[in-house]
Amino acid sequence: MRYKTYSQEIVFMRITSSLVLTALAFATLLGCSKSAPYPMAPLPIGPGGGYSTGKPEAVFTATPASIEPGETVRLQWSSLRADEAVIEPGAGTVPLKGSLEVRPTTDTTYTLWLRGPGGENTVTARVAVRSSLSLGPTVDENADRSGRRLFSGTFEEEVSSRLQDIYFDYDSNSVRPDQQATLDENVRTLRALFEEFQQGRIIIEGHCDERGSSEYNLALGDRRAQSIVEYLGQQGVPLGRIMLVGYGEEMPQCTQANEACYRLNRRAHFNPRP
Repeated sequence: MRYKTYSQEIVFMRITSSLVLTALAFATLLGCSKSAPYPMAPLPIGPGGGYSTGKPEAVFTATPASIEPGETVRLQWSSLRADEAVIEPGAGTVPLKGSLEVRPTTDTTYTLWLRGPGGENTVTARVAVRSSLSLGPTVDENADRSGRRLFSGTFEEEVSSRLQDIYFDYDSNSVRPDQQATLDENVRTLRALFEEFQQGRIIIEGHCDERGSSEYNLALGDRRAQSIVEYLGQQGVPLGRIMLVGYGEEMPQCTQANEACYRLNRRAHFNPRP
């Protein structure tokens, strides 16, 4: 009987201890819950992969980076935290990840513009065309006695194929930093064109996206063209052979109502002048 009573007491004590410990643990949890923060929900995943916070990022390459005229280049890109992508010049809106073959005729800086929940970002990839004008005169069977490189096409054809558009930020007529190299390349090309084609003339057109009034956009387009002309003059390009016109929103090259198109329409365009 004593042994049985002792065993019962032990069992009773163990049960009691377990109940007390459980009660203390429960009370502790209740006390802590007053000050502990609620667990945060997982961050949403953006369409480009990764968390949808922070500025978009991308890997953007051009292979090969140096070519001969007529050869192709493969642009490849992969973005993170982006839901919209545009490649300038020429390609326009592109998938958030992909590749594209291009055939530049002169040294070209390609810009991948990204937009996502965390803002905007740009990444560039440059391609050098080894016998392009930006690398200086080339002496070959198509050069005259002075060593000056001759153009194979007419002035109109060369202007249309060689001079690249210059793009602007919203409501701005200042040249974007990522467009400066392209503008400098246009300067070098224009100098050679004007030397080769003594009667050649060009018109610089200023364009805008559709936002804002028609009157305001016409004035802004004019200011954009004027800013390019002023820079050309500072670099020694003869201004007597250049005209400018502001078209505002009247001649868009992209007609969709989204930021990707708006970016393509905010530009200065170079045209041969009749």
